Amino acid sequence: MSQSSSRVSPVWQRVGRVLKDSPALRNLAPWVIAFIPTLWECSLVLGQTPLSYDHASHLFKAWHFWTEMLARGRLHGWSHFWSFGFPSDELIPCGSEAWVALFRALTLGQLSWLHTYALSFAGFLLFKGFAAFSFTRRFFGTGAAVVCTWIATLDPGEMLEGGWTWHTYWGVWPVSLGMSFAVMALLGCDRIACGGSRRDLLVTACWGTLALLTHQMALPLFALATPVLFVDLAARRDPLRLRDSLRALGALGLAFASSAYFLLPFFARSNVTQDLGWLGDPLDSMAKGFVTLQTFHNVWTAADALGLAGAVIALKRRRPGAIFVAGSALLLVLLATDPLVRCLHWERVLPGLIKLEANRLLLLAKLFWFPLSGYGAIELLRPLARWPSDARSRWALLAALATLTGIGWTLFPWKTFYDKQLHKTVVGEDQRRLWHAFEKLFTWTSQLRQSEPGNFRIAYDLWRGEHLSTLSPVFDRIPIFKIGYTPTQIFDAFPMTSEDEVLAAASVKYVVSASEEKRANFQLVQRFDELRVYRFSGYQPDPFTLLGEGKAELVEFSPERVRVHIQDATPGSRLRLDIARFERWNARYENESVPITSVPVYGPYYPWLMEVPAKDGELVLEYVYRPVDWAGLAVSWLALPAWLGGSLLERRRGMLRRLCTWAVARRKTLLAVTLFTALATCVGLTLGARSRARLLPASSLFRGSGSARSLTLDEQPCAEVAPLQFRCAEQSLRADVVAGAWGLHLCMTTESAGKLRLTTELELGSFIDVSYDPREKGEGAIRLSASGHALGNVITRPAYLRQQHLRFDTRTLTHQRMTVELIASGAALHCLDARIAP
Repeated sequence: MSQSSSRVSPVWQRVGRVLKDSPALRNLAPWVIAFIPTLWECSLVLGQTPLSYDHASHLFKAWHFWTEMLARGRLHGWSHFWSFGFPSDELIPCGSEAWVALFRALTLGQLSWLHTYALSFAGFLLFKGFAAFSFTRRFFGTGAAVVCTWIATLDPGEMLEGGWTWHTYWGVWPVSLGMSFAVMALLGCDRIACGGSRRDLLVTACWGTLALLTHQMALPLFALATPVLFVDLAARRDPLRLRDSLRALGALGLAFASSAYFLLPFFARSNVTQDLGWLGDPLDSMAKGFVTLQTFHNVWTAADALGLAGAVIALKRRRPGAIFVAGSALLLVLLATDPLVRCLHWERVLPGLIKLEANRLLLLAKLFWFPLSGYGAIELLRPLARWPSDARSRWALLAALATLTGIGWTLFPWKTFYDKQLHKTVVGEDQRRLWHAFEKLFTWTSQLRQSEPGNFRIAYDLWRGEHLSTLSPVFDRIPIFKIGYTPTQIFDAFPMTSEDEVLAAASVKYVVSASEEKRANFQLVQRFDELRVYRFSGYQPDPFTLLGEGKAELVEFSPERVRVHIQDATPGSRLRLDIARFERWNARYENESVPITSVPVYGPYYPWLMEVPAKDGELVLEYVYRPVDWAGLAVSWLALPAWLGGSLLERRRGMLRRLCTWAVARRKTLLAVTLFTALATCVGLTLGARSRARLLPASSLFRGSGSARSLTLDEQPCAEVAPLQFRCAEQSLRADVVAGAWGLHLCMTTESAGKLRLTTELELGSFIDVSYDPREKGEGAIRLSASGHALGNVITRPAYLRQQHLRFDTRTLTHQRMTVELIASGAALHCLDARIAP
């Protein structure tokens, strides 16, 4: 019987024996199987460089980081290459750029930047698979890791939810890279808490640092998943070792401290970031998707179902890590909806919530859901591994499997499945529209840079979603002005239109357009296929404008230092610097610092430039460290020495051991205090969110009160029925979280498209700031006056230009008490606010 069984033994059993006899092959085989789809995707990427959408901007930023930042010995700083300048790697971390720079270094700079970028992107795909495999294997075994890696790699994805569409087609891959670092850090925390070594602690801290310095989404991931991990550790059969848990928290603390040079200034300057937040789907809609196995967009229903099955099986069997993985997945799916804003209204206490794109939490949820899918698949298929011992049963099972396979092959829509779930394409040089025209253009602009030195920009007037132009400095080192939005930037000081005043202030000398321009001050000079190059007659070489009497001469114009010599200035003269305002800029004459005022580019539009008093002498504008920058840098520099010193002290004095002994003796009290603190925090946030007055600041004109204020909507008087909520006959006007063409804003809104008139008496400051985000359709207008003096009258911009900021100058009326009248109509009533600026 045994000989017969041996003769008919299946091939995979023989393969199993070979693997059993060879540990090296046994360890290598799962990796090879898991990475088959990843290697296939890498071959697509290495064939030609991805250039669709945000890829061009990421390539530029990698080049800029290598040639400009690292060349100056810095990880962040100011750059003049885009628009009116921007804080490079200060509002967005530099991790993805450092990733590309790593491949630049490994190839000794011998590859072109296009090929270096393609190689680094392939490296990202490999590392993404490595992180998914390692994380899943830790909690659910090798078989589940193989299945998870296949699912995560072949995930077609969707906007903001990760997957191939998001990181390869749209080019938003840094978030997936950062989350891959983050899951490796969480994996390390579990290893440390289970008795890991000091080496594990340092490695985990490195993974956490890389995650935090690659994308900001690591912050909510660590904040939400880490507590769930420790709940899981406490629930395991083995007692939770408090000392090891504290060491795991110390690893994350070391990661945050090492990243402090970026994190502290980032939090301190969040007010200059754009409102790019998205509300997630309503809770009932997400619940429906959860029940119908459509939790994620474009994810195969079977993978969704396997995730639920894996969670149930893992929790039922009390598998170590089940609470952590399943709990984190469900928590992130829940928070990807809108209850924090629409139900609890926490944005009134935590305004930063409206800057969060909630849909991205689904990308984080996949980090935990797909491992559960892998585990569910393995557990459901496990009965098939129990191969019958007799030949008749084996042949019957094979016949059944063959029959089911045949039926499935006949009935299953394989073509649709392949097109939606498996088919992958890369938009490279050959498929990218305008790329070959840009290649010819870059050859010409490279020669232009040599023949025409000096300060000037090239403006690119293309479709607003065409981002190839952001790549141009890589080839010609000429600063650009992109008309339309600029991806990969959350800095708010980026104009999107091309008025003559804007082009002149940006020192634009040439304009590249894909269509014929008939403006009087545009002269056609070159043409490269579809691209036309025009000379702009309003070109202004100096990055400043002297307002009033006097003369000004540019002495130095470097990335973080500008010097201007001024003479014959009068007391009323001012110097407008055509550089985007940012807190780190400091202006001085010799040893005397002077205040910097934010002023519009022209009229009330784009209040992002800097203005200083003009005096005889040399004005020095420098990009300096502020206290928050020094504090962050000090914490980062001291993080590792402090940890080493604390580790040495703990080994000699046993302070951590004594602390753990004290905590264990009072564990019930500490647990009660922790739960009470968490509950009190939630209750405090909820109670604080009951005040509608928190929706707008005290400086808002709509926060005024008393008989001096009157408010009408469509000529009907409005009565305040609640803070910042008015009833105007049959219509309402209220402060709320309003979704614009892109982003969420706190502002006044009404369904009316008529006319809103606000009259209030107050003491004026230097400016009145007005912001609005118009409706998709229709026009509107905003008119502002003070005691009959017209301050400005504007027509609303199209909705695709996103939220607009206006600044009306009242410096000649400062400290005077006057009657201010604001009249807004049409599309402007969708989202409107006006504030007094000191």
